[in-house]
Amino acid sequence: MHCFVHALLIEDSYSNLAPKFEGEEKKLKRFREKSELNVLKHQMKQEITFKERGLMPRRGNQKSQQQLEDIRIVELYKSKQDGQEKERGRIQNQLQEDKRERIRAAKELMEAKRTLEENQRKRVMESRKADQEEEKRARERIRQCIDDDKVERRRRLGLPLENTAAPVPTITPTKIKPAEPAVSSEQLRDCLRKLKKNYKDDTARVTRAFQILLKIIANIVKNPEEEKFRRIRLNNPVFKERVGSLQGGVEFLELCGFMKLTISGYLVIPKDKINMALLNAAGVEVASAMENPYFGLLSK
Repeated sequence: MHCFVHALLIEDSYSNLAPKFEGEEKKLKRFREKSELNVLKHQMKQEITFKERGLMPRRGNQKSQQQLEDIRIVELYKSKQDGQEKERGRIQNQLQEDKRERIRAAKELMEAKRTLEENQRKRVMESRKADQEEEKRARERIRQCIDDDKVERRRRLGLPLENTAAPVPTITPTKIKPAEPAVSSEQLRDCLRKLKKNYKDDTARVTRAFQILLKIIANIVKNPEEEKFRRIRLNNPVFKERVGSLQGGVEFLELCGFMKLTISGYLVIPKDKINMALLNAAGVEVASAMENPYFGLLSK
């Protein structure tokens, strides 16, 4: 009886101290479980020893065997739970790692996209700048072509070239007057008008004749020293087809200063007989006749 009371007192004191020391209670519980497990393990070893020696265990060991089986089941359950807990931890770590990897990939993708857009913007700006420069160069080429065309037209017509830098004053002699040309512009115009009127139904043929006449005059104005430009063979196939066979073609050249040599069959203008003023006036009349579609058609 005294021992029972003493055990009750110990148990009562333990129950009073348990709420204050929950951590100690858990440790004590684990210690008890471990002690029981060790006892059961010791009993199993004894059982195995008895079986090996052919001895029968005591009857009280049947209860110990049942407890040992229960503990084995608990251990398997605990090990299974530990394995599941480790698997859950591994899956959670993998998910976190995957999340960090996705964030890092998204950052790299955004950076690559930003770099691509920046490079594309630079290429667009460079292309636009190149287009502007090309357009500027094209305008300069067009302006240069226009200026060259103006110069070529004035040279073809025998007109003085423009000097944009500084106009050079022309000095005209006061005492010596230039000789008036024997042939007037009206006579040249009448000759061209008759030529076009005679072949009004064949406009292309008249245009080719005017082109040849203008080329002959321009060559002489540009190169008065060249004899090949001052001599025309009358039986030349091209000249004969385009100018010589037309009524008024040779007459117009004779008005410009050419002389027909019947024996040699040439039209020749001597170097000392070149009249630049007359040739310039003839070039102007031919160019005017080519540009005016109604030239020679409205006159009587």
